[in-house]
Amino acid sequence: MKKILACLLAIMMLATPLKAFAEAAPETEPVVEEAAALAPLNYDYDELVVGTTMPMYGTFFTSMWGNGASDIDVRQLIHGYNLVEWDSEENGFELDPSVVSGNLVQQNAAGDHIYNITLYNDLYWSDGSRITAWDYAFSFLLRMAPEIEDVGGTPEVMNYLTGYNAYVNKTVPYLTGVHVTDDTHMVITISNVVLPFFYELALLDCTPCPISEVAPGCQVRDNGNGVFIQGNFSAAQLRESLLGDDGYLLKPAKTSGAYKLVSFDGNEAKFELNEWYKGDKDGAKPTIQRVIFREADPDTMIDELMAGDYGLLTRTGAAEQIQAGMQAIAEDQRYGVTNYPRSGMSFIAFDPDNPIFDSADLRKAIAYGIDKEAMTGDTVSNFGLRVDGYYGLGQWMYQLLNGTTAFPVEEPGAGATAKEQADYDKAIKDWEALTEQMEELPMYEMDAEQAVSLLVKDGWTLNRQGERFDAEKDDVRCKMVNGVLTPLELKLVYAKSATVGEALQELVAPLAEVGIGVKVEGVDQLLERYYGQIDRDYDMIFLASNFDVLFDPSDLFDPEGESNYIGNSDRQLYTLSRSMIRTKAGDLLTYCKKWLSFQERFIELEPMIPVYSNIYFDFYPKVLQDYNVSEYSTW
Repeated sequence: MKKILACLLAIMMLATPLKAFAEAAPETEPVVEEAAALAPLNYDYDELVVGTTMPMYGTFFTSMWGNGASDIDVRQLIHGYNLVEWDSEENGFELDPSVVSGNLVQQNAAGDHIYNITLYNDLYWSDGSRITAWDYAFSFLLRMAPEIEDVGGTPEVMNYLTGYNAYVNKTVPYLTGVHVTDDTHMVITISNVVLPFFYELALLDCTPCPISEVAPGCQVRDNGNGVFIQGNFSAAQLRESLLGDDGYLLKPAKTSGAYKLVSFDGNEAKFELNEWYKGDKDGAKPTIQRVIFREADPDTMIDELMAGDYGLLTRTGAAEQIQAGMQAIAEDQRYGVTNYPRSGMSFIAFDPDNPIFDSADLRKAIAYGIDKEAMTGDTVSNFGLRVDGYYGLGQWMYQLLNGTTAFPVEEPGAGATAKEQADYDKAIKDWEALTEQMEELPMYEMDAEQAVSLLVKDGWTLNRQGERFDAEKDDVRCKMVNGVLTPLELKLVYAKSATVGEALQELVAPLAEVGIGVKVEGVDQLLERYYGQIDRDYDMIFLASNFDVLFDPSDLFDPEGESNYIGNSDRQLYTLSRSMIRTKAGDLLTYCKKWLSFQERFIELEPMIPVYSNIYFDFYPKVLQDYNVSEYSTW
């Protein structure tokens, strides 16, 4: 880990001078003045064209049918007025003061936390109709509805709301954890069963949902015991309203965000300002009239940016494009760049339905047999690092424990007492102990001998004829699996639109030396395969994931969970993942201790294979004002 820390610090020193924030150091000002004197760029200043190399899948309403990064971007444009928002300065959640005008928190005898929320009465949908507390109540009810699973989605597990289990199991017809008293007042009760919860306010995460679009003819009611949906609410209705060609999942027309969706053709989405949007907590509203968001060609996007075809390229991660972009803006000072560490990683997941991957020894053998360094170098070069745990370079806990950010301990002043100084010294030692533990996390360095040892231990000792495997003459190892001689020939798939095919070939090439054959293939509908929405015709799948700011991976690692797409069956790993979030809010030290315990078990089991995390670069002309992706965690 010391090597990783040294490399990361070197990367950040390289990246920092490239930042183009408004608060740039004084020595950059002459460059800005010189740029202003250059010929103006030829843009339609009422329109911003944004390019990304990440495809849009068309899940523009909710993540219950998939959660691609570009689809998340679209949702953030068109859906607004969430009850809570992320505070990047505090690394925590807060009630959105532009939505919530008042809140009273109480605790009942059972230890439940009761939030009495008052909404502003000036929240409107994009068609000019009022947004009320009933729209938030419907959002809660829809997201947990069992009918979602009947139409191919994954309902959210919201057992933090009192009465959740009884409602989804249809024991009672109402949800006691949410009450609506009138159009601007609602009561949300967080069950004591999940408390303490590190990001407790995040449990109030809720964006309003228009029942007239998703469940026409239905209404939300409150009978005094809780809220419920009245009317013919059914899977058949959702299939038509959500999943049709003009369904709300793909083409949400009535929305609440700063922009509204005008069209989407599978590659390009167009938006225009929502005239009814009131602004954020500071009253700020976007001024650019139209936004076009499209999948960019990585081979030509930098040239197209310089030609004026794009006003912003976001999440540029491939080394070739970053280097081309840096060269281009060095030659034309009218352009700028912002960079930020990615709160995510690329990884290889295994087919959860293939029994051979139930073995940790096989998964670990593959991890030892691949060349992560080669792929990291081929794809992100010096702008990323190989990783071996379930983390990204941009996560606050990773940065705390590797020395990128200072320990959250306030140094006592000159007049401090002996006890205050002793408490400070102890806190520093506690944090230093965690950084040492971080440095000692195991790494899967390429090691053919170790890979072979694990394969033999797992029983992959035969050849295609059922005789003893001979590395000198046999191509792949075989094993009797459920009475069938099974060759270790694997299929690794990736998104056909991605440019990682050759790098993946180099990543897995060393596996041939230990008796594992791998075919690399680009496919369409990658996420649909991963989520099991279509046949999982793969053994391994290469994906990239950006973590939510509320880092709670327990659903992914729940052996009985609907979102366990990786096939984890280890209850200890699941318990450790749950333990992180069950930490008192503000107790960063305890949280990080639990985070490290989770990482240690993850690396021991290798339920998926992390490959690398990296730094993103966003390129744009400097006429794009007030662009601060780090503050808002999104472009």
